[in-house]
Amino acid sequence: MKSIMLILSCVLLMSCEVKQTPTVQYKPKSYPDTIIVIDSVTKVAHDYLLKHPSWDPVYCLLIAKHSYQIGMNKEMMIAVMGKPLEVNRTVTRSGVHEQWVYDRTHYLYFDNDILTSWQD
Repeated sequence: MKSIMLILSCVLLMSCEVKQTPTVQYKPKSYPDTIIVIDSVTKVAHDYLLKHPSWDPVYCLLIAKHSYQIGMNKEMMIAVMGKPLEVNRTVTRSGVHEQWVYDRTHYLYFDNDILTSWQD
C-alpha cells in the first residue's frame, strides 16, 4: 500500500500524465462462469499464445504491441508487420538468407527463417 501511495504522490508532484489502457472482459473457455477484466494488449497476446502454443509468451506480447525483436520467426513478423512488398532470397551452403522489403525504407533480414537484423 505504501508503494502505491508513493507512486501516486510522485505522479502528482511531477504532474505526469497517466494513460489508462482500454480493458476488455474475457471469458476463459476452461472456466465459462468466470469473467476476467484485462487490458486489450494482454488479451491479444493471450489469443496469439492460444493459437500458437509453441511461441514464447514474450514474443506474443511483443506482437500484441506491434513490436518485434531479433529471434522472432517469419510467421511472427507477418503478424506484426504484414506481408512484405518484396522478398530477396540468397541460398548458400550455410542456409537460406532473406531480405524482406517494406515501403523501400524498412528492411528485415532472416537467416534460416529467424529474424537476425533490420534496417530502417
